[in-house]
Amino acid sequence: MKDLKGRNSIRSSDKRKIGAKNQDQLELAKKQLMAKRREDVCTLYHGGKNQEEIAALLNISQATVSSDMKWMRDKWTQNAVDKIGEWIERELAYALEQRVRCLSQWQSTKNGRFQGLMISWSDRISKLLGLDAPTKFDLYNKKEYLLRIAVESGIEKPEEDPILGLILTAEENSN
Repeated sequence: MKDLKGRNSIRSSDKRKIGAKNQDQLELAKKQLMAKRREDVCTLYHGGKNQEEIAALLNISQATVSSDMKWMRDKWTQNAVDKIGEWIERELAYALEQRVRCLSQWQSTKNGRFQGLMISWSDRISKLLGLDAPTKFDLYNKKEYLLRIAVESGIEKPEEDPILGLILTAEENSN
């Protein structure tokens, strides 16, 4: 009988293993429920519901909704930062490649056009790396601002452009 009892009984070490497996399953189920709840919170929020409405619909506290939204915002922010970093890296690699090509062309031909392009690519690289200070302008002088934007956009004589002329005239009349 002792042998039969020993075979049918569960040893304490086995109980701990079973308990650990159940605990892992419980933790996994909790994480899955939390992920589903956060997904539901985001769906409702993007559907135009406020935190109180979401809490009532999901039968959770407003604090839980707020916490879930903060977690999602942090996740979205990190994702955006990662994507922007990837984009900058890709753009920087392309700009460096183009600058090297222009330098090579300029060295072989001594054509000033390639030197200008090389300088333009160097400026682009500096901007991508954040080495250039931002361009500052006075928004109170709107005419000067509009003229500057027009020149930067490639309009050689903005004062003679008919559409821009109407905008500048309207701006002068409003002052």
